[in-house]
Parts: sequence; C-alpha cells; structure tokens
Amino acid sequence: MKRTLYIFALLLLPVFGQAKIEAEYSRWLKDSLQFTDQTSGITFIERKTDGSAFFLLADDIGAVYSLTIDATESYMLRKFGFGKEAEDFLAKLPKKDFEEISYDRHTGNVYLSIEGNFPAPKTTAGIFRIVFSGNDINTGEISRLEPVKFTPEDLFLKYLENNISYEGICVDENFFYLGLEGFQKGMFFADSSLIFVADKNTREIRKVFSTKSVGAGTVCGMYSEGGGIVWLMDRNTAKLIRVKVNDESLEKLAEYEITSRMPGYPERSYVMALESVTIDDKGYIYCVDDPWRTFYIPGQEIINSLDPVTIDNFKKYIPIIYKLRQIQ
Repeated sequence: MKRTLYIFALLLLPVFGQAKIEAEYSRWLKDSLQFTDQTSGITFIERKTDGSAFFLLADDIGAVYSLTIDATESYMLRKFGFGKEAEDFLAKLPKKDFEEISYDRHTGNVYLSIEGNFPAPKTTAGIFRIVFSGNDINTGEISRLEPVKFTPEDLFLKYLENNISYEGICVDENFFYLGLEGFQKGMFFADSSLIFVADKNTREIRKVFSTKSVGAGTVCGMYSEGGGIVWLMDRNTAKLIRVKVNDESLEKLAEYEITSRMPGYPERSYVMALESVTIDDKGYIYCVDDPWRTFYIPGQEIINSLDPVTIDNFKKYIPIIYKLRQIQ
C-alpha cells in the first residue's frame, strides 16, 4: 500500500445520489480489550441469529480479525490464528501485506489479496482462498491460504510492482473483479487505475477496464452487489463510486465524497485514508480508514484540545470505521 500526498478531508456530498453518516459514526475500530492495526479490508459475512452483524477484517501487517457488532452497536474483535501450513507459507513472504478481504455469498468462499514486496513483488503477490480449520469460520483459525490462479498469468502480473497490487477484489455470480491500486510516479498517483474482470469458473481474465471514465484514480476497496454492479473505494479522493460493469465499458451510477470525521468530535477532520468498503444485509455501508502514519496524528495544537482517550487512540494509530446509509 503506497500513499500519495493528495489525500483530502472532504464533505460527504452526493454527486449522483444521496448518503449520510449515521449518528454513531465515525468510531474507533476497537473493543474493550484490543484493536486492529493498519486495517485495509472489511467484508460483511452474515447476520447472526441474535441480530448481530458479523464481518471479517484484514490488516496489512498480516492479521485477520472477525468483528461482531451487536444490536447496541457494541464491538467484539477476535483475532484469527494461523495453522502450520498457513504459517509456513506466510513466513516465506518479505511482508505479510494483507490488503483486501472479500466474501463470495454465492459460494461461501472468502478471498484474501496479498500485496507483493521487494525483492520479489510479482511472485509474492496474489489472490488466495482462505481455508478455515475444519472448514468452519467460527474456529478462529486459518489452516491454509490456497492460491487462485488467474490466466493469462502475464496479464495478471503485468502491472504489479513493489507495494502495488490488487487492493480491491470482489465476486458476483459470474465474475471476479480485481482492482489495481493504481499507477504511481514518485509520490503521486495517476488519474486512473484498472479493473480486471475474470470468469469465475475458469479464472480467465476476459476484460480490463480503465477507471478513468468513472473518475477513480485509485481502487483500494471493492464490493459487489451482484449483476455486474460494484462499489469502488477511491482512497486518494475519499470517493465511493458505484459502477455497472458492462460488456465494453464501466458506467458510473453514483458517486459520494466522504467526510473526514474525528470520533467524538464530528465537527473536526483529520487526514484519512479509506481503503475498504462493504455493505451489510440492511444496506448500511462500512468503510475503514487505514491510518497513514506520517499524517494520522493531528498537530500539537489540535492534540492539546482533545481528551486523553482520543489522544491515546491517535498515538496508537487505531483505525477508524465509518457507517453510512444510502438514500435512494
């Protein structure tokens, strides 16, 4: 995950639709005992029988968590362990750089995107199916990471660089959608990226679309509604873009700009870097901020005006989660 200097704190202004932040959010991504670190991916799994919402999270320091949000909006985090086969595989990587996690509700499979790093960025990057111990997500352990091989391989690898890979992935009834983070020159990203569309059964890449036509400079998170409709998280402009993937082009359906909103201080902004998006069964949209360590902690004048818990949360780089509601 690379960052550009152009990450803005913007108002939540609908361009083609309407949205709002729920009153409870933004919030720190933590429970009473623990918190995540450099969270780059979130995916909604299911609504439990007690009414709680169950998610999986991926951190780019090599961790996977479950997040349960109950009816009172209380959080419970649970960190997954790794079995020996998974541990042995991860130990060979230059960095356990988990960037995206995605649930295929049609098959029950969960996919993880791992970003490649020097000295072998192309051969250490990939998309993997998470195999849970006992094939049960509730065991809290990942037994192995099964590579998903896309063809042609040279096309799949073509644009991967050190710390630049597929930061957005999602799956619908027929296709995988792979979103390249972007193209970077020095400290700056280009004005567009690429989305690869691959057949779900054969894993053959059928199409590659530029995101320039829909105004996305980066793709750092994705969510599939089904039927070729996907959401893109453009980190560098703090935009959520809803698009339809047609046979020959991407069609923009809606675009939203998201407010940088400090937990407990809704009138105050901070430097955010949203890198993930998912939608639950009630239509709520969730986005998680992967703290940009260079700029995440506010300046001293602002820090001095905050309460001790907020100061401590910033200094620990605890991620911030947003919850939004789309209004049709």
